[in-house]
Amino acid sequence: MGDFGQAAIIAKDPYAWLSEHKLHPESPDYPEFINPLEIVVKALKKEMQLPLPKKIKNPVEPTKRIPWKPGIDPESRLVPESIVPGMLEGDPQQRTDQPTPFGKPSQGEATFINFICDCSSSMDGDDMGILPGFTDCKRWQMVKVIITSLIEVAEAEGHYFQVVGYNQTSWEIWPGPSNEYDAARAFFMNPPNDGPQPFAPAGWTHAGQAMKYAYNKMEDFVVAGKLKVKSCVTFVIADEDITVGTPSDGDHSEFVGYWDEKFREYGPVYYCLTVPIDPDGNIAPQGAPMARNIPIIRRGLQAYYGNKYETEDCVTTFGLFWNPETDTTVGGGNLIRICEGRSNNRCGSKTSK
Repeated sequence: MGDFGQAAIIAKDPYAWLSEHKLHPESPDYPEFINPLEIVVKALKKEMQLPLPKKIKNPVEPTKRIPWKPGIDPESRLVPESIVPGMLEGDPQQRTDQPTPFGKPSQGEATFINFICDCSSSMDGDDMGILPGFTDCKRWQMVKVIITSLIEVAEAEGHYFQVVGYNQTSWEIWPGPSNEYDAARAFFMNPPNDGPQPFAPAGWTHAGQAMKYAYNKMEDFVVAGKLKVKSCVTFVIADEDITVGTPSDGDHSEFVGYWDEKFREYGPVYYCLTVPIDPDGNIAPQGAPMARNIPIIRRGLQAYYGNKYETEDCVTTFGLFWNPETDTTVGGGNLIRICEGRSNNRCGSKTSK
């Protein structure tokens, strides 16, 4: 009696049964399933970097001579070649970083990244273009693309992050301070079917209380000094419902101005609006309703700060365009241009002055 493997061979070659030899099926050639959102993330250019001024880091050398105490200091730090035979006393070399006057200072320093994500009902809109596989891309799926792309940048530069979701309330999607890049990406791209679905939309939008929630979380490990980073960058990712308010509005659940000012003490704040884009990376006609809110937010920030900070590029856009004819994906919008250094980055903060 034939088995399934032999039946598969005969289905592929009807004359295979005439063979004098036993049929040996080849290993199944099933295509590996790839999440279309992961395809989009991988399609984005790798030269992206966080839109944040680089900090100067003093050069270090890996060893220096200091007294080494047997049984107390870690033996792994000792450089054996520096030991006089039969003597551990004295000043052998140890592996420990120390500032050195030699060499040029390098750039780079750990940064803390806040992702504050709109998870209200409007994020269920499926007007973000077509994903590979010919499915409509929803706004909340675009949020996954934005965050996963920026987390890949964070991994390359060694930064920490937290992810907060909000509608009329707020919650932790991924608690910080975290540098678990692989685990976060896996959770965002392929969450368990029977577990929490990150960024799933419901409810309405109160962005002010979300920024308050994220700031209070950040305060525990950045503002209070428990996590030694010198700067932060904040991304508020939404479709359109952002109202800045005025300084007199204070701590308001819907207005973002009061908490924007607190975040901006530590670094720039970006409002990333999900919009459909065309093949050239510009806002597509169907994105006009969301695009109309861009100048409104910009004017709100300008009115709030006056000449204190540059805020022209604090309101950015992010979208994708998948071309089914060429099977290529283009990530577009002003956020991509800024991260690739192709656009001015006029988004000031106290740390950039």
